[in-house]
Amino acid sequence: MKREFRQLRLSQLDRNVELARSLPPRPSGGWLVSAREALGLSQRQVAKEMCASGQAIQQFEHAEAEDRITLRALRRVAGAMGCDLVYVIVPRSGSFLDLAEEPTRARLVMSKPSSIQWRSKIRNLKTPTNWLTMKRSGA
Repeated sequence: MKREFRQLRLSQLDRNVELARSLPPRPSGGWLVSAREALGLSQRQVAKEMCASGQAIQQFEHAEAEDRITLRALRRVAGAMGCDLVYVIVPRSGSFLDLAEEPTRARLVMSKPSSIQWRSKIRNLKTPTNWLTMKRSGA
């Protein structure tokens, strides 16, 4: 992405970070249960709107509480309750601009050998004598 567009994108994302951080954490039972109960709806009523069973709604609610629901399913159930699904990704700390200034490669180098290191090891493995040497040396 061109630098000017990247900077624009970062600033657009950063405008929404504070708003997103002000949202409450997900309720322990999940947003689906909380929204349904606050709206005074039963699982059966939501299921009827979705042309599904009450058991299906119960499964969706459990799946959300256990972090194994899909966005598609969340969107469908939310729609059946007259709601929209809104989700965001925010930096753990600071802003997107701060995070972007810390190059991804620098973060990854700490956890994995670089591709140059791997290529070097692979080149050294081309002959059987090098395999033995590397095995003995622990490389």
